[in-house]
Amino acid sequence: KTQLNAKILSGVTYVLVTTLAMIFSIFLAFFGLFFVSGNLSSLKDIFVSLKELFTLLTGFDSASLVLGSIYVVLTPFLQIMLVYTAITLGSLLLSKHKIVGSIIFYFVTNWSVSIVRTIVSVIFKVPLANIDASVYTFISLLIELLLSVGIFVGTYFLSRHMLTNKLNLE
Repeated sequence: KTQLNAKILSGVTYVLVTTLAMIFSIFLAFFGLFFVSGNLSSLKDIFVSLKELFTLLTGFDSASLVLGSIYVVLTPFLQIMLVYTAITLGSLLLSKHKIVGSIIFYFVTNWSVSIVRTIVSVIFKVPLANIDASVYTFISLLIELLLSVGIFVGTYFLSRHMLTNKLNLE
């Protein structure tokens, strides 16, 4: 259990540091061009265009923005847990070909998650397509968030069970 939790923590830390480094480098590259060229009026035009773009997006109110932000923060956890579950299943179920098994189970888990997301989307989102855009966006994000949390919890406990009960360290 401790080893699984440590792997999740180290994986999320890696993803967080990589993401922050990427954002910082894009920021430096993007704004560095404007400061070197000395043309700061075009920078102001970009911000005005971004503001207009966000006002044109219908359905994004503050509640949807909060749910979307939570979903973006939780996505690395889910992806890391899917990878660890695939590695665990592949290693324990195909003991002679652990790497091949892990790769196969990675594709199987992602395929399964895609099918579940599609089914849930059809069941819950299609009947709600005729409601107000902001309510539809909020409900869609809430369904995606709850589904992601459910998948994370399921893969966490599956991996924990497999590592606790099926792994033979002797």
